[in-house]
Amino acid sequence: MNFNDVYDTGRVRRFHTLPDYSGGAAQSVAEHSWGVALLVCELCRRIGEIPNAALLLTALLHDAEEVYTGDTPATAKWRWPGLARELNLATAEVQKELRITTDLTDRELWILKWADSLELYVYAQRRVRDGARSYAPVVDNIYRYMTKELIGASCIEELLSELTWTGRLE
Repeated sequence: MNFNDVYDTGRVRRFHTLPDYSGGAAQSVAEHSWGVALLVCELCRRIGEIPNAALLLTALLHDAEEVYTGDTPATAKWRWPGLARELNLATAEVQKELRITTDLTDRELWILKWADSLELYVYAQRRVRDGARSYAPVVDNIYRYMTKELIGASCIEELLSELTWTGRLE
């Protein structure tokens, strides 16, 4: 890994295309990636596995390319599949340039995808709770994506239920 170049990748701000008048601080890639790594650990615990160093490092660096591409919303990638393909090429190029290796098994990729999606779900719900109503479509979109597109397991359904904000402040 090229540490000096990778170090600053976490400073990129996420959701820069989303209008937010709530006054809350924007989430950085580093904050998001930290949450993803925590969720990787929790998912692994629930399925009886121990996350290895490669999976945890990938969780921490999975959005490093955003230092060059910015945080392109999933809705833009869904609307323009060509854009998604080009961003995938850019991601691979940046990972090579920064010497980030991501050699994961299919099982580890599944865990990472769930953790990444769940972190977005948790963060967007908290922003809605704090008054940033523009995040409500993000909550709906990621929930729909997780429940329709990702293959789950009973522990995932349980965790998703635990992480769903019911609208009550506890």
